Amino acid sequence: MAKHRWEKAEIKLRKALRKDTVNAPIRYLLSSYYFNHGNPDFNLDSAYHYAITGMKDHQITPERVRERLKRTPLDSLRLSRIREKIDSAGFEVAKSANTEAAYLLFLSRYTTAAQRELATALRDEVAYQEALMMNTPEAFLSYLHRYPGATRSSEARAQYDLLLYQSETSDSRLSSFVKFLKAHPETPYRKETFRHIFELSTADGSVESFLKFMELYPSSDL
Repeated sequence: MAKHRWEKAEIKLRKALRKDTVNAPIRYLLSSYYFNHGNPDFNLDSAYHYAITGMKDHQITPERVRERLKRTPLDSLRLSRIREKIDSAGFEVAKSANTEAAYLLFLSRYTTAAQRELATALRDEVAYQEALMMNTPEAFLSYLHRYPGATRSSEARAQYDLLLYQSETSDSRLSSFVKFLKAHPETPYRKETFRHIFELSTADGSVESFLKFMELYPSSDL
């Protein structure tokens, strides 16, 4: 690899791994091979795979062998460092794309990354911005279902409630307000909905209309 003879290096490494499948040093070298930007076969996923499996192999390697490997030098710290570098590179790829899909992919692949909490927050934020651009009740409801614990969840809920109220009562008809209230009795626009129902249903000013409203909506708080 030092001489950039990538194909020969890969052949030798894979041959060595076939001979001894539990082989932390070879897996470390394969991880380094795929993580080298000068390598035409540069691949973060493969680099991460061999870093993780290298750490697993190191854990089950007998203690006397692990002590001998330190003279290579190879130890758990060296394996952890290359994994952390790969994690960081994977996170930078996700940040460069800055899409919900990119952060989801990062979180699914790099399960040990220190950046997972930040990636989760960025995923939630970009998903919220996408919902804002769509600006429909369905978009915000989908966001709330996907990320109920997100920092923006209260704002998303408020937007959902407002857009739902506006879309389902946009024609300002009595029947629409009645239907909306029946379908969404816990809406934060309950009092406003009652007010519209009251005004529309008693527009003729008759005593009968007022009595009917009171009968149908005794708890309207109007």
